[in-house]
Amino acid sequence: EIMSRQEKDSIGTARLSMASVVLIQMMFRSFLKRKRQQKSLALKQRSKRTEFKHVDDYAVMAPANACCSLESLAKYFKAATDNDRLLARAVFMWIATHVEYDTKAYFSGTRSSAAALDVLCQRKAMCGGFTDLFH
Repeated sequence: EIMSRQEKDSIGTARLSMASVVLIQMMFRSFLKRKRQQKSLALKQRSKRTEFKHVDDYAVMAPANACCSLESLAKYFKAATDNDRLLARAVFMWIATHVEYDTKAYFSGTRSSAAALDVLCQRKAMCGGFTDLFH
């Protein structure tokens, strides 16, 4: 036998340690890459929040007289912006903050009206009501 058991163990340990170092380096590089991606995503999301902030606040604070008909609500949103994307965002935000899901109708098995005007008046809807009001 050329090498003793102790020598073989120390070589095996040295190889394992080198492999461990390489593995740790790879994991660390991967970790840094994920962190950079997360930071980039967070910055993009923050800029979107900033982009929509004015229109979101405007939609949430809609006065009662602007919410009495579809026409008055549309006119109210148009006063904030002419940009179609921002208008869609304002409508979405208003629906999200002013209309609740009609759980009572859902669990009782009855159907609530899905007509946009009914949803606007009742401020409750099931799935179809939300989509009809948005369109």
